[in-house]
Amino acid sequence: MNETYVKLLRKITEWEWYHDSKMVHLFVHLMITCQAQKRNYAGIELERGQCIIALRPLSAKLGIPMQSLRTCLERLKSTREVTLKVTHQFT
Repeated sequence: MNETYVKLLRKITEWEWYHDSKMVHLFVHLMITCQAQKRNYAGIELERGQCIIALRPLSAKLGIPMQSLRTCLERLKSTREVTLKVTHQFT
């Protein structure tokens, strides 16, 4: 198995959302689950840094209620930490 790493700077403590544990949990989860290299998934070509999520399973996995998860994603989107593309199957 080819292991990859995610570098997390100590300066994250200065991030505007750092005080919100749900935001940090979601952001770190997205960083470690996004693609390290180009690959195909279910007929969709994923570039490096992209990932596919389904909100209900993600909510259950992280223990974050659906509405809070949506709010966190919108906040990350509004501050340009992430971009979202919604389809009928995935986000």
